[in-house]
Amino acid sequence: MPVTEKDLAEDAPWKKIQQNTFTRWCNEHLKCVNKRIGNLQTDLSDGLRLIALLEVLSQKRMYRKYHQRPTFRQMQLENVSVALEFLDRENIKLVSIDSKAIVDGNLKLILGLVWTLILHYSISMPVWEDEGDDDAKKQTPIYKEHDSPLCNPEE
Repeated sequence: MPVTEKDLAEDAPWKKIQQNTFTRWCNEHLKCVNKRIGNLQTDLSDGLRLIALLEVLSQKRMYRKYHQRPTFRQMQLENVSVALEFLDRENIKLVSIDSKAIVDGNLKLILGLVWTLILHYSISMPVWEDEGDDDAKKQTPIYKEHDSPLCNPEE
């Protein structure tokens, strides 16, 4: 099926649906630290909610300090860099996503970032009885259920 201009447009329906779904996923995890995302495209730009989300999901604190009140663009870039550095140290690979893309509100890359978080923290490969079955290992990932959100990052 060929890709149409409508599918690639900034206001493509799939982008809005994905943005709303990913925003709800983020908010589900952020509610335990009393934070919320209203607009995924702009609310991660200072790095604070992204850092909070990563701390909740990973149950760890950032490896280095960040600006609590990032009033200048440079502070925002540094905060997002702290978050992206954290992901790198956790062996979560991101392709073509840098702090500038997040601070500038590049929706396509932000959606890619959140999808990577969903894949890493909410979806896992099934455990198969026969470990030697290569076909079984290539199966589609399944959703990993949580009894409750992980809300107490290590001190």
